Amino acid sequence: MKIYNKKTFMSGVFLIVLGVPTLIINILEKDVDVNIVILAVTLSAFGFSSVIRSISCKKTKEDKLDELDERNCLIKLKVQSKSFQITQIVSFVLMFFLLVMGKVSGNKEFIIMGVGIAFALCVLMYSEFCTSMYYEFKN
Repeated sequence: MKIYNKKTFMSGVFLIVLGVPTLIINILEKDVDVNIVILAVTLSAFGFSSVIRSISCKKTKEDKLDELDERNCLIKLKVQSKSFQITQIVSFVLMFFLLVMGKVSGNKEFIIMGVGIAFALCVLMYSEFCTSMYYEFKN
């Protein structure tokens, strides 16, 4: 048995290691919850699928070809860009509402949470600034 895609293989093994023990522990404790069983079976199925894809030479070539496809790379870049913008907007709105709620109610916990989110927003903006400067100087 030769492993053609080690990254996919390791992620598959990780999913199996998450799914199978969860199912076994759930059955041994006799606390069978349908949601946990569904989660464990789904994790295990994705894990086995990943392991089988990493062992097959043909499937590994297909995966690598899909990964290097220009259209897929463009879609990935657009998705990451839009998700970053949405994260910035949601962080700003959350920060604003928490700071206003803290001021109106006089509750310091809201202000502390707002300041924490403001810090995260600063990190987001700083990382955007640094990456834009990097690519400006690189080109």
